[in-house]
Amino acid sequence: MPESLYLKILNELASICFTGSIAFHCNNEPLLDPRLPSWIKMARSLLKNNFFYLYTNGILINVDLANELFASGLNRIIINNYNDQHKLNSSIRNLLDNSAVLRGEVIINYRAKTDYFGNRAGQSPNAPAFLKKPLKIQCLRPSTEIVIGYDGSVPLCCADGLWRVVMGNVKNSSLKDIWFSDFFKRVRGALAKGDRDCAEICRVCDALNFPAPKGIRE
Repeated sequence: MPESLYLKILNELASICFTGSIAFHCNNEPLLDPRLPSWIKMARSLLKNNFFYLYTNGILINVDLANELFASGLNRIIINNYNDQHKLNSSIRNLLDNSAVLRGEVIINYRAKTDYFGNRAGQSPNAPAFLKKPLKIQCLRPSTEIVIGYDGSVPLCCADGLWRVVMGNVKNSSLKDIWFSDFFKRVRGALAKGDRDCAEICRVCDALNFPAPKGIRE
């Protein structure tokens, strides 16, 4: 993402007094970008009180990098440890061995490489089968998150990793205009009622997404 576009997004969030959490990831490995500490610092300079977090596979993590991210303004690092023997990968073990000097919160999730976490709007390669008809159950993902891709594209939700249903682009629209666009509002309303026939990806998605208990952060 160009820095100018990133700053546009941050300034828009600041201008509307956004108070929600901000995730520095979505279907990617955020630690691959060497700009991450400085970009978190930029975000923190404009968004003083928001909760910042990211998910990583932990392959590139170490104490120095983790503390640099925390010093820049990150609140939480969530590491998905992929190992079929249920063992900590070396970089993650080294991090935990030095946990006493970590300056922020680290959460470790044990994951098998074959774990299944839903068909990701019908796009997951390890989905056991496609749905024959839409689920009749609500989904609140598009009501509780807005995802912005590296080129400014705003897909319907985080499950749409291939951006098949794009709500707009922050390069030429504001986040507010995209969020309140007619189609986005219609889809959110339908999904809140359990109508998954409202968008092509929702028809085949098996996500079971419910509101988090009060006081629990994602």
